Amino acid sequence: GRCGRVSRRRPGSVDPRLASCLIRACFHNHAPRRALQLLAEMKTWPGFDGPDAHVYSALILGLAKGGKLREAVEITEEACATLRRKFTTSVISDLALRALLDALVSCCASQHIAGPLAEKLHEAGMPRFRQWLRHGFRDRAIHHRSGPPATALPPLVSLPGYGVPISF
Repeated sequence: GRCGRVSRRRPGSVDPRLASCLIRACFHNHAPRRALQLLAEMKTWPGFDGPDAHVYSALILGLAKGGKLREAVEITEEACATLRRKFTTSVISDLALRALLDALVSCCASQHIAGPLAEKLHEAGMPRFRQWLRHGFRDRAIHHRSGPPATALPPLVSLPGYGVPISF
């Protein structure tokens, strides 16, 4: 798989794919907190240029699938800023962004949180999230007209910096 590839990077450097494999291993072992700790640790590794799109994709996917939406949104925003600063053409994977959008739409958080997030992703060279977002709203509205969701939503909380209560 992707974790076993040999890198042709400069001697002494750490391959970001190794970092993304470690992140995925954390989620495989149901340890999202450890994955976030690992992100902080890897930023201090000598010979590591910092997280890339693969690392951020693994984090966002794992957090979104695990219901850690606050953290997934924060990591997505960090990824947008970091990838823009690095002037890279790498982007967060469609799979990770789709999982995040689906989670946001399913908890009715998408209008107030995903909208500004879509703009940040667009500015960072990832415009497809905005298109998916439009479809997600439409699909959600159709779902609500056909009846209430099968499960009750958890209590409302607020994300720092957004000031809008959302369900998680």
